[in-house]
Amino acid sequence: MRGRCWTASPTMSWTIIGSTELSGVYRGKREVTENLLARLRARLATPVTFTFERFIGDGEYVVMQASGRATAITGLPYNNTYCVVARIVDGQIIEMTDYIDTELITSALFGATPAQSAS
Repeated sequence: MRGRCWTASPTMSWTIIGSTELSGVYRGKREVTENLLARLRARLATPVTFTFERFIGDGEYVVMQASGRATAITGLPYNNTYCVVARIVDGQIIEMTDYIDTELITSALFGATPAQSAS
């Protein structure tokens, strides 16, 4: 897998686990870009700097472990840990499930405790 480059399929789906304001299933490259990534960028004062720790592949599936560092517009650090399971076919990302610290999304990006966001 060293040196591989993948692109997002126009019909990809990206799932963010949990019940945060960013959680859900985003279908299609346009929805991912406009409804997930744009909303995430709007909550960040600095871009996320990623450190990729591990890639594990098996057939069409790749698991990526990474960490990211950024500052949210709340002024809080947004230093998250990621485990992403992706299905890749013919060099295109078809689907991804992002297992992340959802409590950090709620507190750092939206300035609320999980209990506050549920009400």
